[in-house]
Amino acid sequence: MCQNNGRPPMKDIVIFDLDGTLTQSKPSIFAAYRYAAEKMGLPVPSDEMLEGHLCGDLPNNIRTLFGVSGETERLGIGLYREKYTEICMGNVPLFPGVEQALDSLSEMGVDMYVATMKIEEVAIPFIESLGLSKFFEKVRGASADGSVTKADMILECIGDDDKSRAVMVGDCPQDLRASAEAGVDFIAASYGYGLPVERCRAEHIRYVDDIRKICHALGTF
Repeated sequence: MCQNNGRPPMKDIVIFDLDGTLTQSKPSIFAAYRYAAEKMGLPVPSDEMLEGHLCGDLPNNIRTLFGVSGETERLGIGLYREKYTEICMGNVPLFPGVEQALDSLSEMGVDMYVATMKIEEVAIPFIESLGLSKFFEKVRGASADGSVTKADMILECIGDDDKSRAVMVGDCPQDLRASAEAGVDFIAASYGYGLPVERCRAEHIRYVDDIRKICHALGTF
């Protein structure tokens, strides 16, 4: 499936986002936000409101979605993480073709990583619950205090390797910005939640509309 005329891809370090790139996690994200709202006695947000909070970092989303700050914000973050962790382990479906694509990249000698805004203590067992740990050199997640940025994660994954070998694959504008901050190339997962095909075409963002096309995309740089 993942062929490049018998040659290795030009990019051989691939850093994947998680939610909306590898996993179809929208229902779990919606449920976690609604649980937090109910527990805090706030109005339960509609699907339309939640659609705008599938991307971005959790603290900012809690602030803007619920209009809270300080201790109430921290409570909302804790409640969200509590519910998400409860419902997500092993229960979030992958996008079609994810395992096949990762397997093909692995066979081609591509080093793969995950950089996600999930806190790392949740991200690592979550990847394990999906049966994907075998594909990744490292899973890097956010810190509980929010001090680690997505760009920091990307750079940690690359380490001492040449940045020109690396590409970030993600579905949100924040992934695109983090890639630029880290100085690495980017491929949008337009099948995800934040970078639809129309925007990618309008802004000349390289994209794949199916994860199974990732190998070809790596050879287009």
